[in-house]
Amino acid sequence: MNYKKVLKTIAFLLVPLFMVFGQNENGNSLVLGEWSAYKKTDLDGGDGSDITFNGQPYTVKLELIFLDNGKSYFNNGEGKIETSYSLKGDTLKVSRFTYSIVNVTKDELVLKEEEFLGKLIYLKRVRENPKPRN
Repeated sequence: MNYKKVLKTIAFLLVPLFMVFGQNENGNSLVLGEWSAYKKTDLDGGDGSDITFNGQPYTVKLELIFLDNGKSYFNNGEGKIETSYSLKGDTLKVSRFTYSIVNVTKDELVLKEEEFLGKLIYLKRVRENPKPRN
């Protein structure tokens, strides 16, 4: 029996299990929970503070809630919607929006918009185990 071939096959099957982005050691996604944006920058680090709307400085408004059943709540200041999300590798899809996960820790989630000029959105965790809202 060719043991090298068997070992290579086992390694080939196991390596992807340990490379799942956004997963913690318990296999639960690190994105689960309630998140609130605190900063949005362009790829050069500019924060838009020099931009005003109706005389008010630009601020980012984004709240995301991810539940373990694939449901999510999305609020960008124009109202909260219940939707679904999917996480495949470092690609996070929420409703019709697609993001790349730049970094995720227990307390911070950094997303790169894949549309709208590729801005970076910095979110802080508000709660780990949110309850569905009405």
